[in-house]
Amino acid sequence: MPLLGFFNSSLLFIIHTPLERTSEQLNASTENISTTVTINPSSPPSSDQTVFASCAHMPQVLVFYLFLQFVNLLLGIPANAAVLCLIWTRNRNRSASRQDAGSSELFTFNLAFLDLMFCLIPPLELVSLVFWSHPRLWLVLRFFYGVKDCSPLLLCCLCVERLLAVRWPLAFAQARSWHRSLAATIVWVVTIVYAILKCLGNIPGFYLAFTVLILAAFALMLFCNVGILWALRTSGQNQRRRAQQRAFQTVLFILGIIIINYLPPVALFPFRESFSPQVFQCYIHYLAFGFMDISSSLQPMLYLGRERPVNGMQSCCCTTENTAQVTTAEQLNTVSQNLPSQ
Repeated sequence: MPLLGFFNSSLLFIIHTPLERTSEQLNASTENISTTVTINPSSPPSSDQTVFASCAHMPQVLVFYLFLQFVNLLLGIPANAAVLCLIWTRNRNRSASRQDAGSSELFTFNLAFLDLMFCLIPPLELVSLVFWSHPRLWLVLRFFYGVKDCSPLLLCCLCVERLLAVRWPLAFAQARSWHRSLAATIVWVVTIVYAILKCLGNIPGFYLAFTVLILAAFALMLFCNVGILWALRTSGQNQRRRAQQRAFQTVLFILGIIIINYLPPVALFPFRESFSPQVFQCYIHYLAFGFMDISSSLQPMLYLGRERPVNGMQSCCCTTENTAQVTTAEQLNTVSQNLPSQ
């Protein structure tokens, strides 16, 4: 009997121990699955749980993000549509009068079109983040997120063009329309490829591509705008001095907008691994992209603020004579021609 009791207890120990270990392994697997899902904030936490439900204990930043997205919906759509209309009308008038259309604001036009597309998705985001998480909805959202991720590339083209206008006015004057068209085409090819890859949603470490992209783009934009400000630091006389000061203030304001929009992702995303998956999903991700995405409204409003509202809207609504307005790059080029050689 003692021997039988020993075997019975041993058998119970053998049977019971794997069950405990299996339970522990199951819990660990569940935690790993949760970590794997929440580490990718561009995907829903699970097939039947929304992002808002997974962040129910810390919803403040997600609510702030959705608020900014609906600001884009209400302000960004009309602002970007107005920018597209103004640039289209201006270039049409230039073509009709056979004026040089070399600086055709091609990059601004493409950026406004990209932002207009992005400003259409807040209702879909609201449904996917708060009410109903469905893989097909997230497939569409990830594509638009990928398109928006590459918008700094067009801003880089704009900044480089303005730097050429100030620092190397001769090279700017010799630039042809096909140079800008080629650059815009390359940017769109990169954008579409990036967006398609982001749609897949299962590429390990794909977030590093965005981290590298945003760091490089921010550094280039910062370099170009600081270079422009450095070139404009020299004071002229009378009217030229006032024009130079206006150009300086415009570029300084643009630099401020760039820093506000892109500094949060630049400062936070390289340290992604320092945050827990839950904190990154519910706080860091939506905080950084909230500031970045609001650029879809700020940039067109900044552009429209430099235009003459009455004449601009008249030229957009009907056919008018050739407008007398010029691009920011052309204004900087005009100012740079009166700067002393350095």
